[in-house]
Amino acid sequence: LDVCNKYDKHFKITQAEVQAFMAMFDYTPNGAVQNANYDDAAISQTIKDWPAHGEGNQSHYLAPFYDADGDGEYNYTAGDYPYYDFDNALCPRTLKASLAPGENYSPRRTMEDSAGIVSGGLLSDQVLKGDQTIWWVFNDMGNTHTESQGQAIGLEIRAQAFAFSTNNEINDMTFYSYEIINRSTYELRNTYFSQW
Repeated sequence: LDVCNKYDKHFKITQAEVQAFMAMFDYTPNGAVQNANYDDAAISQTIKDWPAHGEGNQSHYLAPFYDADGDGEYNYTAGDYPYYDFDNALCPRTLKASLAPGENYSPRRTMEDSAGIVSGGLLSDQVLKGDQTIWWVFNDMGNTHTESQGQAIGLEIRAQAFAFSTNNEINDMTFYSYEIINRSTYELRNTYFSQW
């Protein structure tokens, strides 16, 4: 119950918030260095408390983050931040266009996929989307299924609701993205999903 209560919340963030944070660092291929503009008091609590890692037997890699120094740990004071793909570096079209002749396209995998914990995880699917994003995680193991009376399957869902700030109809829309991970020992077949 304590674990459920800890994650019974939404983490709201904006691209502008993250870009303001990034302006406090000088990013290099080997990591990030705090620059003269660094002000810990100006950093949002969402960035400081970003749920990048689970605890105990939970997934070590939870909410997507940019790992500036590549150490696998979320540390905002080292320049790590909730992961928006600002320059579209993870976009399959961008990656394919940057290939040398004869080089094969290989999308970047999530940290869990690279570690062999899950399979099929693509980083471009996991990064934050939109100008404003609400990220949350849930599963079907934490409570009784009062509507369906069904048994828990063992699914973890990492969800995003996101929107864009535009001058057209898209400004009035919200979009949703779900990363679904089968944490059970069963292979699911003939499986259907819908919004409820």
